[in-house]
Amino acid sequence: CVLKPTAADIVYPHHYDGYDRPALPCDTLFPKLPDGNPHPDFTGWPVPSGCTTLTASFSDLRIPICGNTYKILRRWIILDWCSGEIYEFPQIIKILDEKAPTFKCPEDITMGMKPYTCLSEGKLPAPDSVVDCNQWSYDVFTKLENPIPGQPDIVSKQYIEYDNKLKCFYLRGAPPGRIWIEYHVEDVCGNFDTCTMEVGVVDDLAPIPVCDQKTVVALGIDGTAKAFAETFDDGSLDNCGIKEFRVRRMDDPCNSGTDQFGPFVWFCCEDVGNTVMVALEVTDQHNNRNTCMVEVTVQDKEAPVVIPPTDITIQCDFPIDFSKLSIFGNMVRRQEDRKDIIVPDPFYAHLNYVAGIDGWFYDNCEATLVETHITNILCNKGTIKRIFEATDREGLITVDTQTITLVNTKPFKKTDI
Repeated sequence: CVLKPTAADIVYPHHYDGYDRPALPCDTLFPKLPDGNPHPDFTGWPVPSGCTTLTASFSDLRIPICGNTYKILRRWIILDWCSGEIYEFPQIIKILDEKAPTFKCPEDITMGMKPYTCLSEGKLPAPDSVVDCNQWSYDVFTKLENPIPGQPDIVSKQYIEYDNKLKCFYLRGAPPGRIWIEYHVEDVCGNFDTCTMEVGVVDDLAPIPVCDQKTVVALGIDGTAKAFAETFDDGSLDNCGIKEFRVRRMDDPCNSGTDQFGPFVWFCCEDVGNTVMVALEVTDQHNNRNTCMVEVTVQDKEAPVVIPPTDITIQCDFPIDFSKLSIFGNMVRRQEDRKDIIVPDPFYAHLNYVAGIDGWFYDNCEATLVETHITNILCNKGTIKRIFEATDREGLITVDTQTITLVNTKPFKKTDI
């Protein structure tokens, strides 16, 4: 050897233990040996470059810590070929995970409800774009406002369920409204970070309307009927409760203005004998709506009223035209149109020939009147019966009779011979 190296020429590598030099983060890119350990080109050689009389070799003892992190006890052996002396040096290298995972918190979402309940039912999204040099997992919690002023929010597993089969979290049983969801992402070395997103629990389920398939409505004495929306309900359902019923006719021959949704509908005489289609609208507590249809049969239960003209008594010699029996009184539709019956017969001379008053017929709906008569006259004495038959739209019939009696106030006597 021209220049004999000594122990002073050995440059002992630094420790990467967090004291001498910082430990190596597990996400650091560095040259590696075939076994994955850091290459001495990165962590240092003890022998200066170009020295041929000092030879260094090493062996590594890897001590696992957690996940992909570990400690290396690198045992260096340095041989001085000139003197034959051997030097040993232990180098400590740590590859650590001291950073929490980085990730993107899920965006705020809205969530519906489980059918037939007013409580949430929905899958919670997983955290996105998670970056960590180790394996990681996440957990989900609800964060509720503490009812005690000044106290921290309550973080718990309330409403959170994990589905082992689908490997995801669900929010189940939360009431309508906004609720905070806290994500806790942690790697196998215990490093973690959290974030919070909001879930809006909304009732997106429309009511289930149940209608009376067929409904019968009877008109009143004035020829109309008012039916409220609840009349047509037959047990409609909603998961959060029903707020109101509204109803409308599909057409409006009555000109009632109830062909738009409102609290009730009107029916009238124009509907008698027809099938009226009615829509029932059901609205729940969160303004979801649904409708069903009802067939309404409108009936007129009020029979016509017939008040015949006053019964008349006349002399047997009174001239009668059977085609003009209206001389004994007319039938009118309005009571105010009734007039006195004037019969020029001596029987009514003392009454200024006023024999009575006209007849009157009416119905809550329109009615038609048919007049017939029958006679029972013998020797110019007897009766004439005027029969008045009124029929309404429903087919109800009312019949009444006026009797015209023929009398002989001056019968023939023997003394008249």
